[in-house]
Amino acid sequence: PGGVWFGARWSRRLARDRTVVSVMHDLPLAFAADRVVVMRAGRIDAEGPPDGAGLMAAARAAFDNAVRFEPRDGGISVTPDLRE
Repeated sequence: PGGVWFGARWSRRLARDRTVVSVMHDLPLAFAADRVVVMRAGRIDAEGPPDGAGLMAAARAAFDNAVRFEPRDGGISVTPDLRE
């Protein structure tokens, strides 16, 4: 996990003067980005800033409604939601 966060900080530094594209399944890390693209079945389902309601709904659907999104400290907190 430490290496993942180090990579994320390194990507942020690179992004100051260029575009960085990352592919990941780690939602908390993905939703720390400026823009997020949610793919499902090989197609783009939604894209935009991480605080977009449609984007969060698409991510929930892609993960079978097993995640919860909450605004926190100027960003989005992503946590598992294992309720049936």
